[in-house]
Amino acid sequence: MNVIKISVLLGCLLSFYPHSIFAIATETLHVKMDMSNDALAPVTEVYRIVTNDNNELSPLDAPHLNQLFSSAFAKLVKTDDCVKEQKGEVGVLDYDPFIDGQDGEVKKLNIKMVQQEEEKATVEATFISLEEKKSIFFDVVLERGAWRIHDIRSLGENGKRDSLFAALTEAYPSNSQSCDSKD
Repeated sequence: MNVIKISVLLGCLLSFYPHSIFAIATETLHVKMDMSNDALAPVTEVYRIVTNDNNELSPLDAPHLNQLFSSAFAKLVKTDDCVKEQKGEVGVLDYDPFIDGQDGEVKKLNIKMVQQEEEKATVEATFISLEEKKSIFFDVVLERGAWRIHDIRSLGENGKRDSLFAALTEAYPSNSQSCDSKD
């Protein structure tokens, strides 16, 4: 709402002063606001999916996997799924990384930008799950013209952030598992 009000105000000023400082400010303001909002978008969409009672798909299922996650992360998740389905093994993803557990809920969700650069950002989602405060970091990258989640880092028992991307990469170095994964 505030962006629209600012744009309308600056638009009116531009009609009277087309070569003024307002023209430069409008372009700069627009770019910075878009970058900030867009990097939050994949994480916001993940939690929209997670909290939708009518949705039986996980954000890690098609078509969400290819839309919301980086190519490298999606490939590792597909390999993990394949190992579970075709080989009957447990796999790395034996929990829901979006609630940081096997069972849980999302109450009092807050999503905020922690750090942002031109082509990467860190977004934090905090919420209450089963009366426990959770904090999950998402490393987001600009890939194929859109912001996509590249890693999910939750607090481990040691108090440090555990990287899901690192765990998947360690389990499947260079995708050494021979699976026919489906897109």
